[in-house]
Amino acid sequence: MAHQDSKSKSKFIRDAFAELKAKGSHSSGPVPFGFEAEPVQVDNLTIRWLKLQAPGKPAGDAVRRMIKLAVGGTVPNAIGMKMTSDGVLTPLEMLPPEEAEELRAASRKRRKVQDDDAPAEWSPTVVLRILRDPRLAGFAIGPVDPKTKRRTVLRNDDGDPGG
Repeated sequence: MAHQDSKSKSKFIRDAFAELKAKGSHSSGPVPFGFEAEPVQVDNLTIRWLKLQAPGKPAGDAVRRMIKLAVGGTVPNAIGMKMTSDGVLTPLEMLPPEEAEELRAASRKRRKVQDDDAPAEWSPTVVLRILRDPRLAGFAIGPVDPKTKRRTVLRNDDGDPGG
């Protein structure tokens, strides 16, 4: 009986997430860097639409700056160096102190060299990951592909982006 109850709850949750996703909601995982989730009513459902943060918010401004530099032909490595030298806060520096320390501790465990005095800097990997996010172009993305470890843009039956 408990097994059947668990299966029916799982189905209900899966169906609820599928319905939210079909309506365009961001329904799982943290909100991506530089975005904010805005609650919107669609067909008697409250969904969370992602949009780039308004100008004046540090994360949204950082993403806009990266986009401007990339459109101007600057490569990710140079974008990271420019943002670091200009003192733009990194995603880690924008987190609440306790959350940032938790991530730093996890990072220290993975590193071969323990250098806690290293200044925070924008890495080309982080810049590239942010710039490659299809949501910047307004596209909906699907789940992580287990083989490629990447998300893909949702496409309609004709193969066009948009779900």
